[in-house]
Amino acid sequence: MPLDQQHEHDRLKDGKGEMSFFEHIAELRKHILRSALAIAAISIVAFLNKDFIFNILIFGPRSPDFITYRALCHFSHSVGLGEGMCFTPPDFKLITRQLGEVLMQHLYVSFWLGIIGAFPFIFWEFWRFVSPGL
Repeated sequence: MPLDQQHEHDRLKDGKGEMSFFEHIAELRKHILRSALAIAAISIVAFLNKDFIFNILIFGPRSPDFITYRALCHFSHSVGLGEGMCFTPPDFKLITRQLGEVLMQHLYVSFWLGIIGAFPFIFWEFWRFVSPGL
């Protein structure tokens, strides 16, 4: 901070007065940076847990032992329908049409899971920025 603005910084620390436009922009930058770091951290965790995310969460319904299939089959047996509600998913294969499509989908999914996972923190940062003005 320049020395000619030190008195403004001290005034703001004491809770007196209002912030200038550029001080608001600097504060907004801090909140956005912390939110971006939270998104990046959760995205990296999601990127490193590729097997769980793709095999269990996204492509889980491809396997016959998916939890919903087992629950429906168990419900069918407990109601007395026998194998009436037990089924297996159709067999299908994923086909990629472009060279880097698998990597790009992995990056897209990791990024969006980062945003979804960091949303409470992002909302909290947004509220911390907006609430003093309200």
